Amino acid sequence: MNKAQAKTYLRRFANLYFNTTKHCRERMAERDVTVDDILNVVHWGEVIEIEEDKEHGNWICTVKGVDIEGEELVFVAAIDENKGSVLCITVKGD
Repeated sequence: MNKAQAKTYLRRFANLYFNTTKHCRERMAERDVTVDDILNVVHWGEVIEIEEDKEHGNWICTVKGVDIEGEELVFVAAIDENKGSVLCITVKGD
């Protein structure tokens, strides 16, 4: 999977099945990030890194963009092509 494909999958799957890890929810609370902020980055941001996670059978990508207030936001997500899902692993502030 390349960055353009990852961006397409993120957009498609985030609208169907988007979930967060406990770690992600904790980081979201610490950084005052909402699901809407993450979805804004999904739809308007750029995939800056992607790598295959053979252990879990998915792709790990880092996505950078701005939240709904216009502040920089980076998140890391797992894309599972077989399940058609996106799992947000963590969010990073500035």
